[in-house]
Amino acid sequence: MKNTRVQVLPVGCVLKNRAASGIIIKGDDCMENYVVIFLGLVIGILGIVIATGHIEVIHSYNRARITDENRKPYGRTVGSGCLVMGIGIVVDGVISLLKESFPPVPVIVGLVIGLILILYGQFKYNKGIF
Repeated sequence: MKNTRVQVLPVGCVLKNRAASGIIIKGDDCMENYVVIFLGLVIGILGIVIATGHIEVIHSYNRARITDENRKPYGRTVGSGCLVMGIGIVVDGVISLLKESFPPVPVIVGLVIGLILILYGQFKYNKGIF
């Protein structure tokens, strides 16, 4: 029986080389993908918190002119924007784990759509950015 060496660094990284001596899994660059996924999850969770009506996490000057009746729609709009951004970042991190080179399309699309939603909420309900 042949001795097979399996080196597994962070769990979930891409199988890079399948050599006769074993399976080598991408290790050093993997941690940055986990950081990206974690950041996306934090932004997504923050978006969910805002969308449920807890707009206190938004800085006071960005919600200065929000009336009580506009509180929920404002939170839903801005929170949805944050959630879309977080989802785009998480998707990019997961794809980066699975593929060696991949253009950052999910991040760009998520950031553009999320920023549009946030700015829409700011201009509609707060009557401006500041």
